[in-house]
Amino acid sequence: MWLLGRMAICGRYRLAVVSVAVIFAVFHLSQPGVSWLQLACITSTGMLYGWIRWRTGSAAPAALSHAAYNLSLYAISGAVLLGEKASR
Repeated sequence: MWLLGRMAICGRYRLAVVSVAVIFAVFHLSQPGVSWLQLACITSTGMLYGWIRWRTGSAAPAALSHAAYNLSLYAISGAVLLGEKASR
């Protein structure tokens, strides 16, 4: 978020949001098995979180959005896995 604030001071909001989103995606590369499609999705959601941070002036709404997104992914993944296990 430091980078977002520093670049925004220069009036480069879009560049700041995209740059931070790419860094956000690169950090997710440490997880094993991340595909290029997943990386593109992570970059896209990172841009959404950056936009939320920029528009609200606070990292809290972006963090809540990230938590809600992760929670929904885990819930969907869990439901799919439980459904596959039950059908066996």
